[in-house]
Amino acid sequence: MRSNAETKVLVNQRLRLTLNIPTFQLRLFGPPSLRDNSGQVPPGLGWGKPLALLAFLAVRREIRRDEVVDLLWRGVEEGKARNAFRQALHRLRAAVGDDVLPQDRERLRLVPGNSLSIDLDRFEAAVAAGRFAEDLEVFEGDFLEKASLSEPPFDMWVEQERARFRARLVQLLVGATAEASAAGRWVEAVARANRVMGLAPFQASSAQLAATTLITAGRRHEARELLKQFAATLDSELGLPLPAELQSLLARLEKQAGARESVPAREHSTGRDALPFVGREAELSQLVTLCRTTAEESGGFAL
Repeated sequence: MRSNAETKVLVNQRLRLTLNIPTFQLRLFGPPSLRDNSGQVPPGLGWGKPLALLAFLAVRREIRRDEVVDLLWRGVEEGKARNAFRQALHRLRAAVGDDVLPQDRERLRLVPGNSLSIDLDRFEAAVAAGRFAEDLEVFEGDFLEKASLSEPPFDMWVEQERARFRARLVQLLVGATAEASAAGRWVEAVARANRVMGLAPFQASSAQLAATTLITAGRRHEARELLKQFAATLDSELGLPLPAELQSLLARLEKQAGARESVPAREHSTGRDALPFVGREAELSQLVTLCRTTAEESGGFAL
């Protein structure tokens, strides 16, 4: 059985739909924003503490009122802090409605329903369904990108969330890279792997993914240059050597490049233009990957 508060929320949501009251889109990935269905920002709800409060609720969904006051007004005298909190909450409710932010004396709850669309919710739904392309489309930038309140508790929370979502994005991109590679979509696979490098520029795993993706795409020269650049970055920025497994991979690429340069150019040419391969790209991808991997290992062969 529904409580009186839950019944009121449902009635308000239906009323908003019946009267064509604006719905809203809350963006948390990239520069944060709240816009109505005409693309307008509600008055007083550009970046500031009211929107920061809404962003925090979008992640947590429910929180004690005193926790919010401490998060956003820790350095303010208690009476003034609580008054500022009430004003921020009033401004939010005036825009999005009591159905989205139900009345409660002790706690704040966010009930998006049909009135508020949140990119974070779309991201989570796409993750759960394994829809890589949709995940990456929603993730347009860092969590609350370039947003700061100069309130240490809130700003620290934002940094923690940014790191958490970056790590999740890297995992998704690794999966998307493998999927694109298996299907023979080399341009997409390389782009995904390069995005991983951008998110984790000092991690050996990201450099290895980018390099091996380039190799399987037949772009060995680019893989070799990428590893050289990664080694230079590690040395100049962190004073670290290239990890042993990447040193070994780079050495093999250097050896193969030297071997190719020693073969006369005429031996590389058949005298005919290569015809494009059309259809069954996934099977071709698996065959090419097998052949290239086997060629790199001594004593291997493929039938």
